[in-house]
Amino acid sequence: MEIFLNELSMHDQCYSPEELDAAFRELFSVLDFLHRQPSHLRTVIPELSSVTLMNHVNAVSCLNNLRDKSLKTAICKLIYDKSKTDCWESSRLHANTDRYHWLSQDVTDTSVEEAAERILQDESLQRCLLNFTNSTFSGLDDIPIIKTSNNSNTNTTVPCIECTSST
Repeated sequence: MEIFLNELSMHDQCYSPEELDAAFRELFSVLDFLHRQPSHLRTVIPELSSVTLMNHVNAVSCLNNLRDKSLKTAICKLIYDKSKTDCWESSRLHANTDRYHWLSQDVTDTSVEEAAERILQDESLQRCLLNFTNSTFSGLDDIPIIKTSNNSNTNTTVPCIECTSST
């Protein structure tokens, strides 16, 4: 099973250093839980430099500015543990010319798009999006995606799970 961390559900959710700290603690909790699961479960993440968490500042800068340096170290260890975590951008399956939409939102070049494409190419492996709370993706069981390629549309659905502190 592949669980895609949905960076769109994380964008600009923090408005203070305290909220940022809480968000990273939640991220650590979720990643730690996922890493302790059976070996057939893979966590697929975006490049952190493409994720904005607070005031349009990317996640790498936010992570570097965390007050709790041990939290930063622990998160980095989980993110860069290649035995359980992959970065989808280095193994992307979708073509650069294809477009992907959820409702009216363009989700091209995101984890949402990559999860949808992987589902279209191989339905035998389970895949889902991990959405963070307080986002437009909160409470969704699945996300209908329309892929446009060569002037034709293909529909697919990406299952979702919600990230909570109790996960």
